[in-house]
Amino acid sequence: MRIKYSLDASDYLKFQLFLASRSKQVKRRRNFTRWFIPILYILMSLVFFGIEQPITMIVFAALAIIWFFLYPIYSRNRYIRYYRRFIEEHHSSNFNKDFFIETKEDEFYLEAEEANSNIKYSAVKNIFDLSSHYLIQLKPGSVVILPVEKTDAKDLNSLIEEISLKSNIKVSDLRNWKWK
Repeated sequence: MRIKYSLDASDYLKFQLFLASRSKQVKRRRNFTRWFIPILYILMSLVFFGIEQPITMIVFAALAIIWFFLYPIYSRNRYIRYYRRFIEEHHSSNFNKDFFIETKEDEFYLEAEEANSNIKYSAVKNIFDLSSHYLIQLKPGSVVILPVEKTDAKDLNSLIEEISLKSNIKVSDLRNWKWK
């Protein structure tokens, strides 16, 4: 089975955000920043309480609360802005070009304008279903992004099922995944 598709900035963005959401380092950094600043503000608030400056104490306590609740929104948008710039800089040459994926007996074939690649089914590490995209993670660390909306969904589902069967890798159902 052979499927033609193309990728744009939103496809790469979805992939990058998914990768970031699964990264322990990104989770740790976001969590640390979410908690560290409010704790610092609370400590400052306690210092001002000790030197009897209640207005300043209230201001720092309010800043701690505001930071704790607004930081996730700020962080989410900051990552989106960063990855949009990164994608524009590094992947814009691949936007709206035709890509092909084809299954064969003991491997699947990827084709782009610049390169072709035969990939053995044993090289498949994970397959993720994000509802709008399928991501096929390969053992060397690369990923094949397959947008559902830009292909015939029935054919794509059959192709993914075939790759899943031949590689003995179960498709991870992450259709409820959302960048937070």
